[in-house]
Amino acid sequence: MMKAKELKQLASGRWESIVASLAPQLAQAIERLPHHVPCPVHGGVDGFRLFRDFDETGGGVCNTCGIQHDGHTLIMWA
Repeated sequence: MMKAKELKQLASGRWESIVASLAPQLAQAIERLPHHVPCPVHGGVDGFRLFRDFDETGGGVCNTCGIQHDGHTLIMWA
């Protein structure tokens, strides 16, 4: 069984394609990276953005929902 640390290493540099495939509701954020867009969970105007190092970490932040530090937590949250 693959461990989380090993999976993170394999996904590093590939998060954009992984998230685009598994969480299509984040497409606008990927297209506009690193600019603010509506939160994919609750909407709004511009409270969500992906981190500048998104392709390496998979992380993002919503001003209301909080920080999703990596791609694993981001996909589960979205």
